[in-house]
Amino acid sequence: MRKLVLILIAFWMLGCEEKPTPPETTGDPVFFARGEMEGKSFEWLAGEDELYMFTAYSADENWQAFSGYISKEDCETDCSPQLKFTFYEPLEEASAANLKKRDVSFVEHEKLEVYAVNLEPDVWTSSGDPDLQFEWDLDGEELSSNGPLTHYVSKSETGISVCMDVQNLADNSRSSICQDILWNDPCHGDFIFKDQGGFYSLEVENSNSSDQYSWAFGSGRFADGPVIDCEYGERAVEKVCMTTISGSSCSSTTCRNLVLDSTRARCSANLNFSFSEAQIPGPELLKNSRVLIEYTDEAGRLWTSSTEYQAAKAYFEILDAEDYDIDKNGNKTKKLELLFSCDLHNNGDVLKMEDFHASIAVALP
Repeated sequence: MRKLVLILIAFWMLGCEEKPTPPETTGDPVFFARGEMEGKSFEWLAGEDELYMFTAYSADENWQAFSGYISKEDCETDCSPQLKFTFYEPLEEASAANLKKRDVSFVEHEKLEVYAVNLEPDVWTSSGDPDLQFEWDLDGEELSSNGPLTHYVSKSETGISVCMDVQNLADNSRSSICQDILWNDPCHGDFIFKDQGGFYSLEVENSNSSDQYSWAFGSGRFADGPVIDCEYGERAVEKVCMTTISGSSCSSTTCRNLVLDSTRARCSANLNFSFSEAQIPGPELLKNSRVLIEYTDEAGRLWTSSTEYQAAKAYFEILDAEDYDIDKNGNKTKKLELLFSCDLHNNGDVLKMEDFHASIAVALP
């Protein structure tokens, strides 16, 4: 291990007072962080390049926060560059009981169990260069989103009602479709449209002889049966809803817009959907005995470990812990040796920190 002529180690808490001159010492660097960041070698040594080791302790009505950060400035926000570690413990717990050799989980948002509902518009238009605008109603929540849409719904709900309205700005035509999507829908079915020359037929896919099928048309007609024949009539686009009834156990309705005359029709909207189980971040941030890593780069961008869930290969370990010197505010400190790999995030961008080894200090109350 190479020797340093000077090691400048300073502990300061928050404040604006003038920094004292760090003492001159010789020996190995006490505080450091080294590893690979985005595939490139990263090494910070407290006492070189105007970098120092700072410590902080804070508490609110719920949590204690034990922090240590390598930085050029003694500040906790809007600092660049800075690499900061914060360990959280409940306020009622012994102050530093868990600052010891152990594996540590990352601070992260609670995981909500939901269904991810994938909505795929299927729109027919007569214009060669359509300009489509979509309006959605999702259980009363209105939004605008062009193209495919994924919407998350709590598993505690039985399903979701979806309505999609499409306007083709190229010729000012429009069409709409609604569909109830249920998580448990054993009666759900679909039907096939067949042009028979002078008329058309509608046929239930995979029909069951014990089920009942009823049909409702936008033009006001009704019919029953697994297969029905229909006259084309005057409408260029006909909305057809098929309801399947299976004994007394369930019923389900599927609606589609059918283009009956493509020479007169201008727009026809239909909706394909699927759903699957998923987990999404909830509003609560889980902090109990966890660690938060924050890195502020030279450009001032703040990258954090808590914005999204860590990959399965991520890890954080306190390799060693020992009592250390008093900081300038008179607080005791603890020196921690760390091993970790994780991803940091900033507005959808990812910064990979791999195979890091660090020695830091945190302040105690």
